[in-house]
Amino acid sequence: MQLAEEAAQRFGTWKVEPVRFSMPVNEALAGRLKAAMEDRAVLVPADREIREALHKIRKTATLSGNVRFVAESDAAGHADHFWALALALQAASGADAGPAYMEPAAKAAAPAWSLRPDHSDDLH
Repeated sequence: MQLAEEAAQRFGTWKVEPVRFSMPVNEALAGRLKAAMEDRAVLVPADREIREALHKIRKTATLSGNVRFVAESDAAGHADHFWALALALQAASGADAGPAYMEPAAKAAAPAWSLRPDHSDDLH
């Protein structure tokens, strides 16, 4: 929440929407991302790290029936790209933003080949 508060002070409260991760919020975010990928509304760049991060998350159920989204934490993070894209889709949901596209941060200046989630357009 500290990051959201600092962003609101810097950019204004009308531009910042704090999101507190909880089971219902995570399920809504992940569900929106899954639907967007199934609808082919998300273009995934040909970046191995990003694709692996998007596939890292797993939906499980606890013994009491609650839904959880789990991912192993490693040097690349804890499914950070997955949650960043899910948050970006949430932020864009109020406007007609068109298909979402996630540019690899290290290659932002260079053009990237975009791939469909099912990899039908892979050129490799």
